[in-house]
This record gives sequence, C-alpha cells and structure tokens, in this order.
Amino acid sequence: MSEQTPEVRYLTRGWERGLGAMFRRDLDGRILVFIYPRPAAHLYHTFCSPRLRMLALADDGSPLFDDVVPPNRVKRLPSSKLVVECAPEWELSRADLAAIAASALPPKPIPENKGALPWTG
Repeated sequence: MSEQTPEVRYLTRGWERGLGAMFRRDLDGRILVFIYPRPAAHLYHTFCSPRLRMLALADDGSPLFDDVVPPNRVKRLPSSKLVVECAPEWELSRADLAAIAASALPPKPIPENKGALPWTG
C-alpha cells in the first residue's frame, strides 16, 4: 500500500453503494468497501468516476477479481459480498485484504443452546 494511511469507508446502504466514487477527481486516500447482505454478481460502472482499482473479495479476503478500471467503463464482478475500490497505484497485501474482510464481515454469533445435546444425559 502507499505510504499514506488510508481512511476506510464502509458502504452498506443502497444509496451509498450507488454513489460510490462518482463525481470525485480521486479518492483522497480513501478505500471504499461496498458491503452486500449476500453474495451476488455485481455490475459496476465508472461513469463520472476517476480511474480505480476494483477488487471483489471472498469472505476471507482473498481476491476473486483485481483490476484497474479506467473512467467510463462497465465491469462485471464475480459473486461476492465485498467489493473494494481504491487508488489504482495502491497495492493491497493479502493481510490488508484479510483485515478489510474481517472488519466488514464480523464472525457470525454462536447460536444460543436451545436444549441438551442428544448425546448428553
């Protein structure tokens, strides 16, 4: 990643994800993390956006898609719950991506025990 410490913004609402990086000259040191409720293929466009690095991540942070996309393009991304946009020159390490995924998708809570297990007395 660059020497600059990025600000990570999590976009969970539909209007936030729809706006994304539109109408910006650059991301000003921000990483945008688009969080969806369930995995799905996504169609992204860069109309009115700067040149961006786009990544689709698996739940563990491993990249399913990683490409630099110029303005005025449409990209189909593979099925995922997480999409990341950042400056094209930023190289995010596997540890960076794992940290983004862990903070965006917290572990599921363990369900409450509703009764004795079948093999207990």
